[in-house]
This record gives sequence, structure tokens and C-alpha cells, in this order.
Amino acid sequence: MDTTALDDAYQRLLAAAGAIGDTALPAADARADINGTLSHIALSDRMLAATAREVSAGRPATVDNREAMDETAIDSLIASTTHTQRVDLVRRNAADLGAVIRAMPDQAAAASGGPPPGRP
Repeated sequence: MDTTALDDAYQRLLAAAGAIGDTALPAADARADINGTLSHIALSDRMLAATAREVSAGRPATVDNREAMDETAIDSLIASTTHTQRVDLVRRNAADLGAVIRAMPDQAAAASGGPPPGRP
């Protein structure tokens, strides 16, 4: 699959996040938003890459983004990493996600198993 647009978006995000650095001191509310956003993206991309692997293997897959939205998981990631480490985690997870998507045959990427049983 072509991931050019996705790769470009990640490059812009990573450039902006990397420009902040660990020593930059944006306002506390802006720093909290940055920390939360990077943590959410890192957690989401890890889950999305795992889901894409399932789809590529022809197995049913369900996207469950609860961990990436969970305040405790986000707070734990923020508390255990520096800004630079979070940017690197986003970079690594984005690279992994991009590699999985690029390797995915177009027909697998377009396939949808529909919602899980019992869900509309």
C-alpha cells in the first residue's frame, strides 16, 4: 500500500514535536496537551500495527483503542518517559505501523470483516 501521505504527516508531527525538546518550557497546559497527544499516538500506533498484522495474516481483527484513551496508561507513559523518549516512541511505532501497512496487499487493506458480532 502507498503510505506517502501517512509518512509525510508523521514527518511533520515528529519535526514539530522534536523541535520542542526536553528543555523547552511551553505553558503547563500546552505541555500537558503535547505529552498526552504523543502518548496517545504512541499507544494507538502500537495497537494499529498489531491489528494490521492480524488483517495481513487473514485473521479477524478488532480495533480496541481503549488503552490509548486510558488516562492511567497515558499518565504512566508520561511519568516513565521524557519528551524526547516519547517522540522516539512515536517515531518507532509509526515506522512499525508504516512498514506493516506498506507490506499489506491492497486487497487485504480494503477488506473489512464488518463490526464484531452483536454490534451494529
